[in-house]
Amino acid sequence: NAEYMGESLLDPDNATAREAFEDVLQPRTAVGAVTIFINGANYSSVLASKKSFGTGDIAILRSDGGVFAIASQWEKYGLELNVFPTQDKTMTDGRRLHDPMMSGGITTLLDAFGGDLAGMQDDLVFRAEYGSYRLAAMALTLNDADMRLYIIMCFERREIYGFVDKLILVSASVGAAIVVGCSCLGILCAFLIFRELHRVNRRLDGLTRLTFHDDLGHLSRITEVRELQLAALRVDRALRAFSLYLSPAVVKAVLGSQQPATLGMEAGDVSIYFSDIEGFTSISEKLSPADLVAVVSKYMQAMSTIIIENDGTIDKYIGDAIMAFWNAPDRVEDYKLKAVLSAVECQKRMETLRRTWRDFGWLERGWPEIRCRIGLSAGRVLVGNFGSCHKMDFTIVGHNVNLASDLEAMNKDYGTYVMASAAVIDSDVDDEYVTRLLGEVPVGQHSMTRVYEIVCDKLTASDSLLSAVSIYTAGMEAYLDGDVAAARQRFLDYESAVEGTTTASKRMLEACAGTLE
Repeated sequence: NAEYMGESLLDPDNATAREAFEDVLQPRTAVGAVTIFINGANYSSVLASKKSFGTGDIAILRSDGGVFAIASQWEKYGLELNVFPTQDKTMTDGRRLHDPMMSGGITTLLDAFGGDLAGMQDDLVFRAEYGSYRLAAMALTLNDADMRLYIIMCFERREIYGFVDKLILVSASVGAAIVVGCSCLGILCAFLIFRELHRVNRRLDGLTRLTFHDDLGHLSRITEVRELQLAALRVDRALRAFSLYLSPAVVKAVLGSQQPATLGMEAGDVSIYFSDIEGFTSISEKLSPADLVAVVSKYMQAMSTIIIENDGTIDKYIGDAIMAFWNAPDRVEDYKLKAVLSAVECQKRMETLRRTWRDFGWLERGWPEIRCRIGLSAGRVLVGNFGSCHKMDFTIVGHNVNLASDLEAMNKDYGTYVMASAAVIDSDVDDEYVTRLLGEVPVGQHSMTRVYEIVCDKLTASDSLLSAVSIYTAGMEAYLDGDVAAARQRFLDYESAVEGTTTASKRMLEACAGTLE
């Protein structure tokens, strides 16, 4: 605020004052000194009025970093700002300002020019970053004089880039939300599809084990999955019907095989079961066709269930006869014991059926009671696919198969209902069941085998029964050893023990009498 004769030299309308001021500044011979004191407070006010952003600040500097004016209230620094130092006033060093934003910016600017801003070119805008702040600075020359000042503007990054950052953040958030939403939707759709496919797969996998489902279940809204569900249902029904024509064990073996079915058989050890209804011809003559089918179906259902539950494979139904075997196609532990167990349980089940039929007036109608005879054998056979390329059966072939069929028929001659070859009576069977030696029969063309009656399980056998069986077996052993007289006496003792004559004892007494004569 230079004054001349009490008037401001900076007033553009005061021509006298302006001429005087310019005259003072003209270079000429020094005849005295004029001191101009410029107070930076007014310039600070001007800068403050021009500042258009909140947290930033503007300052005017000398080349050495001294602060001439600053937009913020300079009084807060506790220093007076002057362009030229006087005796008792010094220019504030910008690096010592209490404001970290401005002090940091001025320090950064000075460091960039080696501590002296005189090297900054006019009209050059210098930009720099420091921490979370930004600065911009440029040099100004006043009225073509030697005096140069430097304007520096410092601000927080968010002042300029806040909106951009917010826009980027919003855009990123929206993008992320879209991505997450699409991902969640995709995952949900994938989960729903996978769940439906998993159900179909579980159902198809169950079919390989002949696990059938009566209900269709929930149909998917996805066309392809729904068609797959319907296809699985058709396969379910087809296999259900197919398994009624073949043994479930055979169907499982076919479904589980990775190879196509071909003709071929191989040797294997099995136990064989043959059963037939006693006097079936006379029974069929007395029953109407409908009654006969109902009775035989009931009988077949009961016997087949027991065989299958004991891991047996039903080979075929031959009229009223049932043929089954164990240990093929699946390996069965204790296959001989399970064949005997099935035979004994079948006879117990027959007794239950007879009681049921009696309750329905079976005898009153003049119908004979139904009994079945069972023959068991065990040994080496050929097992596999037998037949032709047009039709094949999974079956067994060999003289041991014929033996089981023969033993079933021989029951009639001995008055027994379960007869087994010696190969069936292993240690496990002998430990659990009461057996009675009946004699020897030919196997094939060149060998003989002993045959036994499976009487009952030992847990239910009475002492008197065990004693009678032991006497009969001793008599048969004597007969086979050639001691016919001793055998005859044993058979007589047996009849005394059972208090009557049995078909087997009568047969053997007649054989002994014929030999002794």
